[in-house]
Amino acid sequence: MGMGDGREVEAKFIPREAQIDALRKEHVKVSGFEIKLSTTKYQRDTYYDTPRMELTPLGAVCRVREIGGCVLVAFKADLDEGRDGIVHKCLEEEEEIESDKVRDFLGYKIQNRPYAALRSFMELNRLEGALQELLRCEDYRRDQRVYSDGTTLVEVSVDELVFQRNDRRVPSMFVESEFKGGDYEQFKGFCSGLKMQFDLKICQLNKVQIGVMRLMTPDRND
Repeated sequence: MGMGDGREVEAKFIPREAQIDALRKEHVKVSGFEIKLSTTKYQRDTYYDTPRMELTPLGAVCRVREIGGCVLVAFKADLDEGRDGIVHKCLEEEEEIESDKVRDFLGYKIQNRPYAALRSFMELNRLEGALQELLRCEDYRRDQRVYSDGTTLVEVSVDELVFQRNDRRVPSMFVESEFKGGDYEQFKGFCSGLKMQFDLKICQLNKVQIGVMRLMTPDRND
């Protein structure tokens, strides 16, 4: 593949209880392995749903979310490289911090993260500079609202970082959309309408089970 505009999209939703078993079975069918739910408040295991759709063998991702006045910072780094040489699993830790301490927090995490993959990622992509650009962006993770019943937060957010993949730099965009009601058919229609391949997983965050559809747009130069 040549230099292109590969993008990954995640659509999040909260499934109904009746959907959870079916979604799990479908995920196993699609990905070949089970998602284990975590009860830890700000930590969960995230598995890549399709080996061909991994972010990057060197990859690490930092996300900054602002929800209801709280700033959540998440780091992902590869932990388990399969026999095929592709990382199938990564650990995501999300921590709540005060908004005015975001920059100091990120600087500390970058310097003290033990994962070799993150160090390589920093060297290749100058992660700290990319994060500074992200934090200077006025509209990152700002589009959010609550339904009239006051119980459900809907968040649409965009992060843009540059990743190193197969000796080339790939602009990657993460779009996360969180919806109410767990209408799985709505998401299937959304994915089909975009004409993108998608996979499915179930994770648990803050004691809420969340279904995630992960999509990957094609590289324009494929």
